Amino acid sequence: MKKGNNTVMQSKKQRNTSGLKPFVKGQSGNPLGKKKGTLDEVTKFKLAIAAFEKENGKDIYKFILEKATRYPQVLIAIFKALIPQQQHTEISGDSDSPIIVKFKDD
Repeated sequence: MKKGNNTVMQSKKQRNTSGLKPFVKGQSGNPLGKKKGTLDEVTKFKLAIAAFEKENGKDIYKFILEKATRYPQVLIAIFKALIPQQQHTEISGDSDSPIIVKFKDD
């Protein structure tokens, strides 16, 4: 970029679109993508929680806390499975000490 009256500024990068086909109106950009009605993972998880609660007549969070009190190693295993390794440095605890999850500093 030059200073003064001869300043040439390009606000957006120009893309080379030669050889690309334009989108066809009404057609998906990803025809092999997820099929209509397919549930995402969050929805599947919510449905599983609802099914558990209906089947067992218990709030899942209370159930987990009850089990964690009796079997902390199970809760630690669940944490290790659910929290990606990149986000935590350590998950520890047992029946005599609290469960500790140490997260990495961002």
